[in-house]
Amino acid sequence: FCKAVLRKYITFHLKTFHNAATCHYLAASELFHNNLIKCPALLLVSKSDPIGSIISNEAIRKKWTNNNIKVHWKCWEDSKHVSHFLKYKSDYINTLENFLDSLILQENKDEILPQKQKVHANL
Repeated sequence: FCKAVLRKYITFHLKTFHNAATCHYLAASELFHNNLIKCPALLLVSKSDPIGSIISNEAIRKKWTNNNIKVHWKCWEDSKHVSHFLKYKSDYINTLENFLDSLILQENKDEILPQKQKVHANL
């Protein structure tokens, strides 16, 4: 019963606020899914995320990979939506640093190292 009521309310809300919100959400979603910028991406996901499902995240990963976007992927078993950092701080930081390191040109590495050490000191 609650699911049906919620589904009807969401449909009502999306139609009622189409010009104020829904059309912008749809446009942003379209740009996200059909990314024209072919720069590397990092997806931090969880199998137990009730909001960003593993199925939809895997679909994005596959779509971007098929469009020649290099996708770095980290999937945890049991962290909730946007809580990966809180639950897996060290692993999260290592994953992020490895991704960022893969983007840094060799000639810039000497400039980046002191900044990286500063960030670690503040964590």
